[in-house]
Amino acid sequence: MAQTPPISPRGRDRALGMLRHLTVGAGAAAALATAGLGVLAAATHPGTTATASASSSKSSTPTTSGTSSGAVQASPQAPSSASSGSGQATSGGS
Repeated sequence: MAQTPPISPRGRDRALGMLRHLTVGAGAAAALATAGLGVLAAATHPGTTATASASSSKSSTPTTSGTSSGAVQASPQAPSSASSGSGQATSGGS
């Protein structure tokens, strides 16, 4: 089996420079591709603007009760029954 001759310092520096240029080029290409895909996604699926107004006949101000130390604490309040959306959440894969 033939052995390869050792690389000269100048050849090593040239190889490292080429590798540096390839790395910078790959990073720039990845950044441009990410930006391009973002623009493409925004152009093809712009989304919608909607305002949600949840109105409730109950007051949203919590009631308070005094304690023996004089501190005021908010009483627990049930969550509002007004909601929007499907009420379904999916997490995880497969």
